[in-house]
Amino acid sequence: LYSGNNEEQVIKYLNKALSLAASLDNKTYTARTLTLIGLHFYRKAEYTDAITAYMKAIENYNETGDENGMASVYNDIGNVYNDLEEYDHALNYEHKALAIQLKLKSGRANTLNSIGSIFQRKGNLDSAQYYFDEALKLQKNTNNELSYARILNNLGLLFEGRKDTSRALDYFKKAENIFAIRNNNYGLATTLNYIGNIYLHKKLFATAADYFKKSLDLAEISEAKEIEEIAYLGLSDAHAGLNKYADAYKYIKLYYEIEDSLFDSGKEKLTTLQYNMEAKQNDNLIAMQKSELEKSDIKLAKEHFELYAMSAGVF
Repeated sequence: LYSGNNEEQVIKYLNKALSLAASLDNKTYTARTLTLIGLHFYRKAEYTDAITAYMKAIENYNETGDENGMASVYNDIGNVYNDLEEYDHALNYEHKALAIQLKLKSGRANTLNSIGSIFQRKGNLDSAQYYFDEALKLQKNTNNELSYARILNNLGLLFEGRKDTSRALDYFKKAENIFAIRNNNYGLATTLNYIGNIYLHKKLFATAADYFKKSLDLAEISEAKEIEEIAYLGLSDAHAGLNKYADAYKYIKLYYEIEDSLFDSGKEKLTTLQYNMEAKQNDNLIAMQKSELEKSDIKLAKEHFELYAMSAGVF
C-alpha cells in the first residue's frame, strides 16, 4: 500500500479504512490504520499529526494486547524525535520498543537501525556502526528488502561521515537499486539526495545537480517536504559550483521557504503535545505502580524488572 506514491489517494483511502474499522469497533484494524496515517504525516514532516496518530495507535494496540504492534509504533515515534534532533526522547521510545522485542525475540532489526541512526547523528560513529551491523545481520535473514535498504543508507551516511566516500557511495548505490526495483519513491528520493551529496563533495557539480533534481521530482510526487528541502539546498550548492548563481539563488530561496513552513510553528505545537503526552503517561504510570503494589505476584514484577535491565544493557 505505502511506497510514497500518490499521497493524496493514500490518505483518502486510509481515512476511509479508519472510519470502517471504527464502525466495526475493530481495534486491530484501527491500530494498523492509525500507524499508516502516522507514517503518512511523518513522511510529510507533519510531526505533530504523526505523533498524535501514533499515540492513538498505541492505545488501540494496548487494548488488543498486540505487543508487536506497540513496539513497532514506539520505534516510529523514536524516528520522529530523531528527525527533530530530540535524541533523549528518541532513545526513550527506542528503548521501549527494544524492551518488548527482546521479550518477544522478534522485530529488533528496525529498532537497532534506528538506535544506530541516533548515535550517528550525535557523532558517536563507533556505536552507530555496531547497531547498524547488528541490524544488518538480523535483516539478512528476512525478506524485508526495504528495511535492508534503509540500513544500507545509514551505513552509507556513516562512512560518508568518516570521509570514506567510495564506500559510502557503494552502500547508497545498493540501496538505490532496491528502492528503484520496489518502486518506492520516498526511499529512492532520499537515497538520490545522499548520492547527490557525495558528488557535490567530489566537486562533480553537474552530476550532483542531476541527482538532486531527480530526488526533487520524486519528493514532490510523494509530498515529502523534508526531502524537497534537502534537494533544494543541494541544487543551490551544485549550481553555485557551476557558476550559475541565478539558479543557485532561486533554489536557496525555495529551500528557506520550505524550512520556514516546516519549523515555524511545528516544533512549538509538538512541544505542547509532548507535555500533554508525558503528563498522561505519568498519570498512567502512577496508576500502574499502585496496581503493582497491590499484587501478590512477585515473580511477575521480578520478570518485568529483569526485562528492562537486560534492554538497558544494550546501550
